[in-house]
Amino acid sequence: MSEDLDKDELSPLQEKILILLNQGEKPVDIIKAVGVAKGTYYFQTRKPEFKAAYRRLRAENFEAAFSRMQNSLITDVKLLETIRDDNLQTAQTRMKAVRLLLEYSVNAYEREQLERRIAEVEEKLGINSGFKT
Repeated sequence: MSEDLDKDELSPLQEKILILLNQGEKPVDIIKAVGVAKGTYYFQTRKPEFKAAYRRLRAENFEAAFSRMQNSLITDVKLLETIRDDNLQTAQTRMKAVRLLLEYSVNAYEREQLERRIAEVEEKLGINSGFKT
C-alpha cells in the first residue's frame, strides 16, 4: 500500500480488505479470507474513509500503470514505425500502424493541451490538482 494512504483513518479490517481488493480479489473471496459476514464487508467498504482510501489507491495504481506505459512508449512507437516502413508487411498492416501512430500523436497533443489549460485555470484560481505541465 502507498505511503500516501493515511492508515490511521482505516481500521485494521478495512486495511485488510483494501489490500485484498488491490490484489484483485473478489468480494466473496475477501469475505472468506478476512472471516466476516457479507453485511460487515459491505458496511466497512461503504464508509467514507474507506471509499476515499480506495479511490486514492486506484488513482495511484493508474498512475503507476500509466508511467510504465509511458516508459515503453518510445520502443512501441519505433516498432510501429518499423512496421509502417516495412514493404514486406501487407498494406493493411502498414496502414494500421500509420493510423495508430496518428491516433497516439493526436491523443498526446490533446492531453498536453488540456493539462496546460487546466493548470492555467487552477493557477488563476489558486488551486493545485497535481496536473503536470
